[in-house]
Amino acid sequence: MKTKCEACGAPLQNDSDASICSYECTFCSACTAEMDNLCPNCGGELCARPRRTTGAVQITRRAPARLLRSLRARR
Repeated sequence: MKTKCEACGAPLQNDSDASICSYECTFCSACTAEMDNLCPNCGGELCARPRRTTGAVQITRRAPARLLRSLRARR
Protein backbone atom coordinates (compact mmCIF):
# COMPACT_ATOMS: atom_id res chain seq x y z
CA MET A 1 0.00 0.00 0.00
CA LYS A 2 1.26 3.42 -0.85
CA THR A 3 2.32 5.60 2.05
CA LYS A 4 1.59 9.08 0.68
CA CYS A 5 -1.05 10.92 -1.31
CA GLU A 6 -0.11 11.23 -4.98
CA ALA A 7 -1.61 14.72 -5.22
CA CYS A 8 -0.46 16.58 -2.10
CA GLY A 9 2.16 14.21 -0.64
CA ALA A 10 0.39 13.87 2.73
CA PRO A 11 1.53 10.78 4.66
CA LEU A 12 -0.96 7.88 4.75
CA GLN A 13 -0.92 5.20 7.43
CA ASN A 14 -2.31 1.70 6.83
CA ASP A 15 -5.49 2.68 8.69
CA SER A 16 -5.85 6.16 7.14
CA ASP A 17 -8.92 7.19 5.18
CA ALA A 18 -7.72 7.13 1.59
CA SER A 19 -9.06 6.34 -1.87
CA ILE A 20 -7.68 4.30 -4.76
CA CYS A 21 -8.59 3.69 -8.40
CA SER A 22 -8.37 0.35 -10.21
CA TYR A 23 -4.69 1.09 -10.99
CA GLU A 24 -4.06 1.72 -7.25
CA CYS A 25 -3.40 5.44 -7.62
CA THR A 26 -3.76 6.60 -4.01
CA PHE A 27 -5.14 9.89 -2.67
CA CYS A 28 -6.03 11.29 0.76
CA SER A 29 -9.68 11.99 1.55
CA ALA A 30 -9.28 15.78 1.10
CA CYS A 31 -7.78 15.42 -2.39
CA THR A 32 -10.37 12.78 -3.32
CA ALA A 33 -13.21 15.17 -2.46
CA GLU A 34 -11.48 17.97 -4.36
CA MET A 35 -11.23 15.75 -7.46
CA ASP A 36 -14.91 14.66 -7.24
CA ASN A 37 -13.89 10.98 -6.78
CA LEU A 38 -12.24 10.80 -10.21
CA CYS A 39 -8.61 9.77 -10.67
CA PRO A 40 -6.66 12.50 -12.50
CA ASN A 41 -4.23 9.89 -13.86
CA CYS A 42 -6.62 7.44 -15.53
CA GLY A 43 -10.07 9.01 -15.16
CA GLY A 44 -11.32 6.06 -13.14
CA GLU A 45 -13.53 6.11 -10.07
CA LEU A 46 -11.85 6.59 -6.70
CA CYS A 47 -13.13 4.18 -4.03
CA ALA A 48 -12.30 3.70 -0.37
CA ARG A 49 -8.94 2.00 0.10
CA PRO A 50 -9.10 -1.21 2.14
CA ARG A 51 -7.47 -0.95 5.55
CA ARG A 52 -4.71 -3.24 6.72
CA THR A 53 -4.99 -3.57 10.48
CA THR A 54 -3.65 -7.05 11.34
CA GLY A 55 -0.24 -8.64 11.13
CA ALA A 56 0.77 -11.44 8.77
CA VAL A 57 0.21 -14.09 11.45
CA GLN A 58 -3.44 -13.13 11.73
CA ILE A 59 -3.86 -13.11 7.95
CA THR A 60 -2.54 -16.65 7.49
CA ARG A 61 -5.03 -17.95 10.05
CA ARG A 62 -7.86 -16.67 7.87
CA ALA A 63 -6.14 -17.29 4.53
CA PRO A 64 -7.77 -19.23 1.72
CA ALA A 65 -6.89 -22.90 1.47
CA ARG A 66 -4.79 -22.40 -1.69
CA LEU A 67 -2.53 -19.92 0.12
CA LEU A 68 -2.09 -22.25 3.07
CA ARG A 69 -1.19 -25.13 0.70
CA SER A 70 1.36 -22.89 -0.99
CA LEU A 71 2.92 -21.90 2.33
CA ARG A 72 3.14 -25.54 3.46
CA ALA A 73 4.78 -26.59 0.17
CA ARG A 74 7.62 -24.12 0.74
CA ARG A 75 8.64 -25.77 4.02
